[in-house]
Amino acid sequence: MDIYNIFDYYMFNKQINYWILDIKSKYNISNILSKKNGYLETDLMKVLKIYPDKKSYFNVIFSFGVLGYYKFNKHIQRKYIKSVYNLLNKNGIFLLKIDNSLMRNWEKKYQIDMNLFKKYFNKCNFKKIPKEFIEMRNNKKLYSVYCFKKK
Repeated sequence: MDIYNIFDYYMFNKQINYWILDIKSKYNISNILSKKNGYLETDLMKVLKIYPDKKSYFNVIFSFGVLGYYKFNKHIQRKYIKSVYNLLNKNGIFLLKIDNSLMRNWEKKYQIDMNLFKKYFNKCNFKKIPKEFIEMRNNKKLYSVYCFKKK
C-alpha cells in the first residue's frame, strides 16, 4: 500500500467509516485511522473469501488508480467489477477514477471494456468531484471519474 491511501482518509469528514483495501501495507495504519475505520489486507478479487462478512457491507467504493491504471484482461476486469458489486449494499455507489494519460506500454487508453459494467451497474451522474482534483492549472484533464449505481 502506498502512503496516498492513508491520506485519502483526510479528504472526507470524520463522520464516515473509512476502510482501505490493499494487498500489503508497509505502514502501521492503526495509529493513523480511528477504531471505527478498517483495513482489509488482500486484493479485491479475494476479499470475500477472506472477509465473508463484508458481502453487501459498503455504501460506496472508490477505485482510484487500479482498474484503468494496470493492464487487466477482460476476465480479470469482469472479476474486479463483480467483486465491487458483491461488496456494495443494495443501493451502493461505485466511483471509478481513470488516469487520462496514456500508459507507455499500452496500445490504447485505459484498456477497460466499459460494457462489462452494464450487467451489474447503471451509470449515474456525479458532479461533486472538485475541478481541482480533475484538472491541472492549464485545464488539462488528468482524470475521468465515473459513477455507477448497483442494479
